[in-house]
Amino acid sequence: MRWINCRFVDNYLHDPDDYSQILNPDPNLGRAFYMNGGIENEYIEMRDCTFRNNRQPNHAPEWAGMDLWHRSVGSTVEFKSSGPGKHYHLQNILMEDCDDGGIWLDDGPSGVIMNQVVVRRTNRFAVQIVGPDTLSMVNCLFEDITEQDNYIPYPYTDSYQDVLTAGVVPGETSLNNVTVTNCSMSKLFTGPLDFTNSIVWGNDYDVLSDQWFEAPEFSYSIVQPGMTGTNNILEDPLFDEELGVPYLLTASPAIDTGNPDSVYNDLEDPESPGFALWPSQGGLRNDMGYTGGPGARELDSQVSVTPKEAPALPESIALNPAWPNPFNPATTVAFDLPLAAPITLSVYNLRGQRVRTLVHELLPAGSHEVVFRAEGLASGVYFIRLEALGEVQARKVLLLK
Repeated sequence: MRWINCRFVDNYLHDPDDYSQILNPDPNLGRAFYMNGGIENEYIEMRDCTFRNNRQPNHAPEWAGMDLWHRSVGSTVEFKSSGPGKHYHLQNILMEDCDDGGIWLDDGPSGVIMNQVVVRRTNRFAVQIVGPDTLSMVNCLFEDITEQDNYIPYPYTDSYQDVLTAGVVPGETSLNNVTVTNCSMSKLFTGPLDFTNSIVWGNDYDVLSDQWFEAPEFSYSIVQPGMTGTNNILEDPLFDEELGVPYLLTASPAIDTGNPDSVYNDLEDPESPGFALWPSQGGLRNDMGYTGGPGARELDSQVSVTPKEAPALPESIALNPAWPNPFNPATTVAFDLPLAAPITLSVYNLRGQRVRTLVHELLPAGSHEVVFRAEGLASGVYFIRLEALGEVQARKVLLLK
C-alpha cells in the first residue's frame, strides 16, 4: 500500500462534542490522514507528502487525574492496527503548523524506516510509534513541538506527550543525523533511543525521558547538559539565523565532528572533490544534525513536492551475482528486497566460518548494493550469504591475489 505525492493542506475538523465537563470514553478521531487495518506482512509506504495547517480546535483535552484510557491524544496522521509483520517506510514527509499531534503508528509494527521526515510547530508530539521491533531514522527534524492542555505533571505514570516515543515494547532503534530543537515538553523522549551524529539542543523539559524506560544514549552528537553518551559536544550548534533551523553557520561545532567512520560521511560535491555537498558543509566527515550524512537532502525539496513516477519494487528476494568475480581487492554485492526487512549479509570461508558481516540492519524495499572489501583475507573461494524474510541465499566468489 503506497501514498505518493499527496498534499493535505488547510483542513478543518469541527467536532461539536463537549469534552470539557465529562470523561468521554470515545477519543476524538479527527485526522488529516487515517488508515485502519490492512493485511499481515504488508509493506506500507508514504513518500513525498505534505501536511500543513490542518486544524482541530475542539480536540479532546487531557488533564491531571484522567486514567490511561482517557488520555488518548489526537494526531494529524495515524496508521491504526499496524500489527506484527507490517513494515512502514516514510520518506520526504513535511508536517508543519498542525494544531494536534504529528505522526502516530499504532499496535506494534515490525519495522519502521523514516528518512527526511520534518515535523515542526505541532502540539502534543512529533512521532509516536507503539512497540516497534526495529526503528531507523535518518535525517529527521523535530522543531517547536509543544505540550497541549493541562497535562499530568512529573512524576506522571502513563505519558503520551513527548517529542518522540518509540519502544513501548523494547526494540532496536537507530537514529542518525536527527535534529531536535526548540521543543517545550514535560519530558522529551520515551523508549531506548540511540542517537548518533545528532543535535538535541535548546529544548525546555522537566525530564529527558519516561521513567519506565532506559534513558536515550547519544554518541558523536551535540547535546544539552545531563544527556549521557560518548564523544558528545556541549556547545551551541549555531544555527544560521538568516536561513533558519536546521542550516548551520560555517563556524558551527557540528560541522566535520560526527562519527569519523566513512560510512557516515557527507555526500561529496562533484564539482569540488573532497568537500561536502550542500546542505552539508566543510570536508567529508559527518556533519551532526539534519543537514549531515549520506542521506542529507535540501529542505527545499520537501516544501515543493513535485510529482514523479514511483520506481517498481522487486517481486522477490534476490542475491545477484557479485561483480567483478574473480576479484581483488573488492567486489560489489547487489540484492533485491520486495519488502522493508531486517537483513544480514555475511561472508563465509570454505570452513563455514564467518569472516565478514557486511550488513546487519533494517533496510527499505528496493535494490541495494554493498562493497565487499577483502583486505586481510587469503586468496580462495568465499560465499556471500543473504538472510532476509525467512529466506537464505548464497553466491560464490573467488578472491585472487
